[in-house]
Amino acid sequence: MGRRFLPLAIVLAGLYSGPAWADSATNVSFTSVDASTLRVFAVGTVGVATIQGHGFSVQVAEPQSGHGTGFAVERELILTANHVVDGARHVVVRLPGEGGFLPARVVFADKDADVAVLHVNASLTPIRMQTDNRSLRVRQTVYAVGYPLDPSRTQAQSSKGIVSGQLEDGQLQLDINLNPGNSGGPLVDEKDAVVGLVVARGDVAKGVQGIGMAVPVATLKTAVAEANKAIAGGNVRAVSTRDKMSAEVVDQLVRQGSLQSVKEADDFKKTFEHRDLDKRIDELARRIDDADLLVYVAGTLWNASLAVRYGGVRAIGTRTLSEPEAHTLARDLETTSIRLTKRGRELDATVGSRSSFVGVALGRESGLHTGAVVTAAYLPGSVVSVSGSARRSWSLSVFAAQRQNQEAGGGWGGSLDLRQTLTRGGFLFAWGVSAASVTLDSPQTISLRHSFVAFEAGMGVSFGLGRSRYLQFYGGIAPSYYSASAEDLMAMSTTQSDVVVDHFRATATLELGRWRLTSGLRLISSTTWLEPIGLGVSF
Repeated sequence: MGRRFLPLAIVLAGLYSGPAWADSATNVSFTSVDASTLRVFAVGTVGVATIQGHGFSVQVAEPQSGHGTGFAVERELILTANHVVDGARHVVVRLPGEGGFLPARVVFADKDADVAVLHVNASLTPIRMQTDNRSLRVRQTVYAVGYPLDPSRTQAQSSKGIVSGQLEDGQLQLDINLNPGNSGGPLVDEKDAVVGLVVARGDVAKGVQGIGMAVPVATLKTAVAEANKAIAGGNVRAVSTRDKMSAEVVDQLVRQGSLQSVKEADDFKKTFEHRDLDKRIDELARRIDDADLLVYVAGTLWNASLAVRYGGVRAIGTRTLSEPEAHTLARDLETTSIRLTKRGRELDATVGSRSSFVGVALGRESGLHTGAVVTAAYLPGSVVSVSGSARRSWSLSVFAAQRQNQEAGGGWGGSLDLRQTLTRGGFLFAWGVSAASVTLDSPQTISLRHSFVAFEAGMGVSFGLGRSRYLQFYGGIAPSYYSASAEDLMAMSTTQSDVVVDHFRATATLELGRWRLTSGLRLISSTTWLEPIGLGVSF
């Protein structure tokens, strides 16, 4: 199944307006082949793409979705390309025109041949298949029928070409122009009989143009026979009301995935001003009773939030957002994304094992993850700039501490540090509390203990060293309540305490995921406290 970042339109157009397409008036007639050729939508899990920058690491949701073509070969069976539906959690078939949509099941798949058979609870019009593949000849005219490029088209499109040869594995080589979306569609001859199934086009990136591949009829008939065996064996689960509701949501999301719907959304301004984002999303979410689909929607909202918050996206259709409006929209999108992810995990606790995005979204709720977006996928034809990334976390660290000065001698002890750190664009800002105590060796006393409790704040710089690895340098001031207690050789105890303002701290930290390895020093009045080694954890 093809992977791509869903555009911002799928969120904003889909939630702020109704379906953005309709049949246009036409005088062109379609044949029975076109009536049997269907659109196939597939939705899978949500992964995470990690993008490295200078001083930051970005985690962007990667929803997996596919759009292709299929064609009816029996009243309840549809042939399509396996790569269109491979790994899908939901497959939806939409009939030509306004014929409606159907949830589908993959009942047979041949990855090597790139052929899959879908089952639907319907009564479709089967397409006529050629009976003998040997009647094909080189330079014979053929037509690829399907739904290329724009999944919102309501009727199949045709491309003309010729059979240019046959490969050693039996696939047909075509001299024909194909586009994304043609995969899985029928290849027909001039009598409208199926002679193959379109599975691939030449790699344009390698300079290949006008070349396609198709699976011959003999392989297709074998796949259909295997699918019927699976059905006869009772291996096809019945379609439930829940499946139908999920199919409706998938159909709506994928069909609204073009940027034209945002650019032409004249009512966006009004709906935005009413700030009904949560209401619209909740209306959509209430129709979803599937964990994977909830996470899928959450992933699109997450990416939209990043695009608005960090990618500089301000122009949405005819509406230009002010900075406060953009901040509010980004916050609402992120919050809703996390809420839907939590609901998905409540429905199915195993969804996190399939979708790595679940951990990222729920981790963000506790301050572990955020990021900037570094991709032009949201707005094709433009480059989304990076204005910096942000990571906010709490950390708790334990240190070995040493104090050293000429008058009192030296000694060892320990310290504890609790702080919150905000890292943005390579700079870090931190505040927190710390406490320490050391016992000094002194010939004039039995014991000499120095302690403090401090509030500190400071800033520094952070350098990215790879995935979830950072090197941080920090400096700050730490006003403290400082005390010293001593017991002399006569067993007399004395205690002195004071508020100390000239307390400064500097640290160097290596952050490896959640773990922190730190080394630093403190200057407290005229004394030096070393913290040579500290181990901490972020949460």
